[in-house]
Amino acid sequence: MTTGFIQTYLWLLGPFLVRYLIIASVTHGYFWNRRVTAPLGFRLATQKPQGAHIWREARTSLLASFIYAFPAAIMVHAYKLGGTKLSLSVPETVWDWLWIPISIGIYLFLHDAYFYWTHRGMHHPKVYRAMHHAHHTSKQPSAYASFAFHPWEAIVAAWFVPALTF
Repeated sequence: MTTGFIQTYLWLLGPFLVRYLIIASVTHGYFWNRRVTAPLGFRLATQKPQGAHIWREARTSLLASFIYAFPAAIMVHAYKLGGTKLSLSVPETVWDWLWIPISIGIYLFLHDAYFYWTHRGMHHPKVYRAMHHAHHTSKQPSAYASFAFHPWEAIVAAWFVPALTF
């Protein structure tokens, strides 16, 4: 690996980790740390998530962030070298402008279909425990469970968006 790739990976990893921690912490605080009234979280669950429970979800999510950053770094590094179909140029023709919403629609359709079928596949009894069980161990998930994927599940999910750029 080149130094440039490692720098790109670390440059992406930082925001992945910070974004996750900020969003999960703010959401958790909003639902569970309200002092004025009863916590809003009680509308969703019967008891407040405990520290060990939150730490397990956060630890799993943080590991997934390291995995998600890797294919993203491949994509960004390849873009820097001119090896992707990404373009940051200003659209010049009507077709170029139309392509923006069309490509977003195609992306959303493909990503949703990919997520649906891989998620459904991970519920198959032969792979469930090895790939997807970690995500469902939280019977009362907290905000920290949002990214709590087993490493195999993260690997399956993380490559799709970067692959579309090629």
